[in-house]
Amino acid sequence: MKNLIKICIFILLSSNLFSQSAKLIELQACLDAAVKTHPLSAKKELLNNSLSTQKALTKKSTLPSISWNGQAKIQSESIGLSFDNPNIPSIEIPLYSAQSTLDLQYTVYNGGLAGKQNALNSSITAAQINQLEIEIDKIKQELVESYLSVLFSDEKDKILKNSLDRIRINLARVQSALKMGVANKEDLLQMKIREKEIENEIFANQQDKLAQIKVLEQITGISMDENIQLILPQIQKFNIDGDIIRKEMSGFELEKEILDGQVKMIELQQKPKVFAFATAGTGYPNPLNFFDDNIGLFAMGGIGFSWQFYDWGKTKAEKKLLQIKQDMIQIHKLNLEKTLNRYNDNFTVSINKLSEMIIKENELIQMREEVASIQKIQVEKGVLLSSEYLNTLNEITASKIKLSSYDLQMIRLKLQYQLIKGKI
Repeated sequence: MKNLIKICIFILLSSNLFSQSAKLIELQACLDAAVKTHPLSAKKELLNNSLSTQKALTKKSTLPSISWNGQAKIQSESIGLSFDNPNIPSIEIPLYSAQSTLDLQYTVYNGGLAGKQNALNSSITAAQINQLEIEIDKIKQELVESYLSVLFSDEKDKILKNSLDRIRINLARVQSALKMGVANKEDLLQMKIREKEIENEIFANQQDKLAQIKVLEQITGISMDENIQLILPQIQKFNIDGDIIRKEMSGFELEKEILDGQVKMIELQQKPKVFAFATAGTGYPNPLNFFDDNIGLFAMGGIGFSWQFYDWGKTKAEKKLLQIKQDMIQIHKLNLEKTLNRYNDNFTVSINKLSEMIIKENELIQMREEVASIQKIQVEKGVLLSSEYLNTLNEITASKIKLSSYDLQMIRLKLQYQLIKGKI
């Protein structure tokens, strides 16, 4: 009972130690990190700040405009009036004049131009952010390739180490047989040569993995050490269809939205605008009283409107130009859909081919394992050269590496398809 408790405690401690040492990372976490840490991501905040500033400017443009104006002038001749009746004083306007005014103007109604301008600015910013995300998403392809390369290196490492263990077991048997005189030195050397070859392959494979991990670190900004363990992507409910959810498709819709906003802005420019104004100031002579040649205070105010009801067809031509641009956007959208869906049959054939190759390679491995089991007994009995058995083991190793390659090629194909269609 005590031994059972000790075993349980050891298992718990071992599993806890493994969970602390192994660092598990999923593909989606790497993709999210790559997007978040991409240098261009910082531009999103700048674009949003720019939009906020534009809205603030638009709001300020609707507020009354207040200005202080002043002028002074002198002239060579002025108006003078004299009357024959001595009871009526003569009038003479001074040769020089000056005035200072405080002017206020406020647009009472402009057809909602400010609101439409804000909506247009929002559409433009959304399109800019969308284009930015398209540029950022280009890093995903490189990340997926590096991620799968690390996974392949891991699988290859397991296969090579397993093969190395089998070689060393048989190497020990050959050494024992050599001592008993039932094996020759050549068999021993061949085993040692193969042992050394596998050790070299393991070293090269681990260096390849390290190189790809460095790439992942640069792309994602995630620190990865030798204990890193990437999780094999589980692609469920995979279908080849006509659905396209790339950001380019959203970009087309945003471009249309911008053009619609520009059409509305053109239409609003044609609507009447009502404004109020007021002026207060002082001047010499009094600007409002022709008979007052002294410094005087004055004020006036009013309301007015402007309406450009005819522009010689300019508005119609501008709207036609915007409609042409919308038609061009629709053509680009249909072209992208056709181009991307053109690859559907290619992916279908490639996936079906890999599925069949995986089945056939598994069958080959099973048959070679059966042959290896028989040869192992024959080698132990001394009726078969160890070199023939060694060749079979090499074929098994190569076949397992090939199978692992097929499995990852299948995942790569599915991920590439999803990347092309914008599904990840």
